[in-house]
Amino acid sequence: MPLWKKKKAAEPAAPLDVLRWKIVAVNILFAAMVVATLCFVAARQGKNALEEKHRLAFASLCSALEQPILETQTIDHKAIYSSAVENRLVPALFEKGAPIENPYLQGDDAAPLLTLSEPMLEEARQSVDGQNGLWAKTVVRQAYTLRDGSALWFAEYCAIPTASGNWIELYLFQDAATFRQEWGRMQLLYVAVAAGGVLALGALAFALTGWAMQPARRAERMEREFLAAASHELKSPLAVIITSAELLPSGGEEAKYRANILSEAHRMAQLVQELLSLSRLETAARQIMPAKLDTEAFLWEVYETWQPVAAKAGDRLTLRLPDGALPPIRADEDALKQVMAILLSNAVQHTPSGTQIELSAVAAGRTVCLSVADTGPGIADKERAFQKFYRADPQTGDASLGLGLSIAQKLVALHHGSITIRDTPGGGATLQVTIPQA
Repeated sequence: MPLWKKKKAAEPAAPLDVLRWKIVAVNILFAAMVVATLCFVAARQGKNALEEKHRLAFASLCSALEQPILETQTIDHKAIYSSAVENRLVPALFEKGAPIENPYLQGDDAAPLLTLSEPMLEEARQSVDGQNGLWAKTVVRQAYTLRDGSALWFAEYCAIPTASGNWIELYLFQDAATFRQEWGRMQLLYVAVAAGGVLALGALAFALTGWAMQPARRAERMEREFLAAASHELKSPLAVIITSAELLPSGGEEAKYRANILSEAHRMAQLVQELLSLSRLETAARQIMPAKLDTEAFLWEVYETWQPVAAKAGDRLTLRLPDGALPPIRADEDALKQVMAILLSNAVQHTPSGTQIELSAVAAGRTVCLSVADTGPGIADKERAFQKFYRADPQTGDASLGLGLSIAQKLVALHHGSITIRDTPGGGATLQVTIPQA
């Protein structure tokens, strides 16, 4: 078998599959909203708890450094230096407003942090100034947070009274990098939990919808099997009826009965053929073999086939082609002829006599649009027009089962194309088939 015969066109998605994915998509969207809300609330609470944990650890560290000064009235510079190195601290000491130098620390990393702290410590400093020069055992403390660009610092101000009546002011700043790192990991965890939850709920929705649709799939399969079996069984008796009717005398009084039998039998045969076509398309038994197709030659052939049919019905069929050459398309000629036959047959049969019908084509990007436009009553419900067994007016007595456009849509989908309906300017309907260029 040649290699090119092994390539099959993609099958259009079944309506139940489309419905299933729509339900799953809605469930995923709803689950994502719920999970995102829960994770957002949990993340805020988690962040607050994590920050409180680090604040308490920092407060305990500050207390450990302040307590010896309060008790001994002396400053252990080496202990402060060791704690600063171990716990990522930036300390600063003042007495009577003058800085106390730590011989173990080099540089003045606290200067910008002290500047940022001034607005936050105004009330605490006023409390200290109010007691300055008096002996008091009141320790003034204030914890706060500093932001310097993207950096975050936990800070504490502590004013410790001394026996001489002065105050030792201790500033402690701790880089909150550890907190930020833990919070970053926690955020990733929440994102992973949220994504996992949404995927799990999506998988569950997919499984449940598949289980729930099993009865519908069985009913659909039984419908297809019935249509296929009934259509096959009807072909033989119809062939006998048509053959027998054709053998009846064509003259005399029986002629009108013969004509009626043949007319109705041919219409029945057409309906059976439509049922067979739909059955093959829905069971993927119908395959197409796309090849490079001369668009203009194809349209001329379609026009020459259907022009006499339209004329017999009292309609006028015209072919309109662009001035420039049309690019070739990639299509299965027989399948595309069936599509055009459905569109032209609808235009001829379902419009009043004298209708203007135009067959046209135009290149659009990497596709070619084939159109059949009429000036009839138009199609009101364009969305339902492609549904099986849909007829615009079932009370007209029309023998059609409403399968034509459904078959055309499935055939066009096998070509990776599309078929749409729009109103014809001035009244009527225009059906446009878009096929990829070769």
